[in-house]
Amino acid sequence: MKQLLYILKFEKYDFIKIGITKNISSRILRLQNETGMYVDHLQSRVYTNPKSQEVVLLERNLLSITKSFDPKVDWNKTFGGINEFRAGNCIDVIEKFIGEQKTYGKDFKLHIGIDICGNYNHGIPKSYFPIFYPVKGFSPELKYDIMKYCDSEKMRFVDFQHQACYFYLQHLTKVRDNLVIPKYDNYFKV
Repeated sequence: MKQLLYILKFEKYDFIKIGITKNISSRILRLQNETGMYVDHLQSRVYTNPKSQEVVLLERNLLSITKSFDPKVDWNKTFGGINEFRAGNCIDVIEKFIGEQKTYGKDFKLHIGIDICGNYNHGIPKSYFPIFYPVKGFSPELKYDIMKYCDSEKMRFVDFQHQACYFYLQHLTKVRDNLVIPKYDNYFKV
């Protein structure tokens, strides 16, 4: 998966965390374990761009322009990303800055709400996720060729399987448009 920029809002707290990751699910779990705070999945947002270096540059710029929005929190311990927390009232500054990037030819796609599967770049409906167990039974040669492709595209093997199965399903025209899943409200939560 490509780098994505996240802006996490927290339940019961008026501050946000800005950062980048390739695995949003593990990042959220690590933050919850380190801070004891829970992420508001519906209020948080993710920005994506096909070029990972644009996402890295955006994070650096956002952290720089929002430096004055100190959340005034005294942490009991140190952890990774402790300096990336900002007061919640800086969201307008962030949105304005990202909106201005279009004038420079940099287009960031906004996703409001966190899908912990992190499937923002695959174009597969969320009703088909998560699938955590890869399909078994590939020949060694086929798996080797697939792994070479995955390495060149910087994607996981299981993501390749999801895409391949979904595209084959589209070819068969058996794709479900809308699917009601019990206990699923558009986002698979941690």
